[in-house]
Amino acid sequence: MSMLRKCRWFAVLCLFALVSPLALASTPVTLAAHRVFRVTLKVPSDQPVSGRLLLFAIPADKAKAQAHGGKVEKVDTSAFFPTQTAVAAMDVESLASGKSVLIDADALAFPKPFSELAPGKYDMQAVLDVNRDYNFSGR
Repeated sequence: MSMLRKCRWFAVLCLFALVSPLALASTPVTLAAHRVFRVTLKVPSDQPVSGRLLLFAIPADKAKAQAHGGKVEKVDTSAFFPTQTAVAAMDVESLASGKSVLIDADALAFPKPFSELAPGKYDMQAVLDVNRDYNFSGR
């Protein structure tokens, strides 16, 4: 074997020796399953509607603390506690009354995907923002 070939083989073996322990030392990562919800439009309408579907989730104990008269009327975000309520969103086109859509609450969510929320009971509410202006004026 020529000296150049020996050097190449030595370089390959060194590279393998460096990469191999890293590959063996890696630990498997368990990914949480996506949280997918079915939302049905129950408002009677002759025409299909379109808009931005927002799905809100807040821990049930925090929702009751904010409730008026002990009854949770709406689940919404708060400027004072911006990460307390999780929000998932998706665009919906031509949703007819009585029909459903599936929303992946991990695909577009704040402050984190719903599959990463702490275990527990949540109050949830779906809102179809037909004007797509929730960011500016709320409900």
